[in-house]
Amino acid sequence: MTVRSGFQACLLVLVAAVHGPAQAQVATSNDYSQASRADIEAARRAQAQTFDERARSCEAAFAVTQCLTRVRSERLAAQANLDRRERQLNDIQRSSQAQEQLERSQQKQAEHEAKLNSQARAAAERRTVTLPIAAKGKPSGTPFTAKAEPSPQLSAAQRSANRQEFQRKQQDAEARRKAVDARVKANKKPAATLPLPP
Repeated sequence: MTVRSGFQACLLVLVAAVHGPAQAQVATSNDYSQASRADIEAARRAQAQTFDERARSCEAAFAVTQCLTRVRSERLAAQANLDRRERQLNDIQRSSQAQEQLERSQQKQAEHEAKLNSQARAAAERRTVTLPIAAKGKPSGTPFTAKAEPSPQLSAAQRSANRQEFQRKQQDAEARRKAVDARVKANKKPAATLPLPP
């Protein structure tokens, strides 16, 4: 194989590697990604074979170093093109995975919010009580919502009772603390002293 025919074969491989995946019509992006990766690997193998043949043909030529240098630079350029395509595939795959993850998290968030809303409705239904009301001409069995919050305005008697209850609890807690301290002191043995040095 001559240098010229090796170069032409290399060009054909490069053109096929560049335009092959663009012409492939694949149903899903994952299939496309796998097909593209397979194309890249096939192009790499073909390039390796072509460049190896060209390197062997360079050894038969008179100017071996120049020929090998040219083959090496062409090989690096071809590999750089394939590496660029592979990086683009990786970027596309990462962005699609990120999009899928975002959609999954949004779906989980929506499910969580729906669950919270249903729990809130169930709690509201539990708070709704049906009581018979015969006063003021309303029919018995009229539902009303029981107030879960205490009235913000307590009567003076209620405030006084609450204050006395709080003070009684504080005094009980202080008495318990004193009783515990007394028990600890009664049960506590004096600390042993260190022996005197000889």
